[in-house]
Amino acid sequence: MYWTGVRLSPPPLTIKLNTMTNVNLVEKLEVDSSAISEVAYYPNVERLFVVFKSGREYEYFNVPAHVMNGLREAPSKGKFLNKYVLAFYRFKKS
Repeated sequence: MYWTGVRLSPPPLTIKLNTMTNVNLVEKLEVDSSAISEVAYYPNVERLFVVFKSGREYEYFNVPAHVMNGLREAPSKGKFLNKYVLAFYRFKKS
């Protein structure tokens, strides 16, 4: 489910792992959330990008892969972000 690109779009139905060390590799997560529109994760630089339904965009730094794994598996993406990401990782508002 890794591919290159900048725009967030729904991921393909099949999971493809790419072992290249390109910083442009991104995992995009399709979310069904009342608060979140889009999520993208750059594993090689540990950056998490979140676009909220309000239109606000945030970039979170030094987010380890296990946190992204938790977000991917969480039944509520918004609750997971609130509990494990928002207060713990440095961010930049876009």
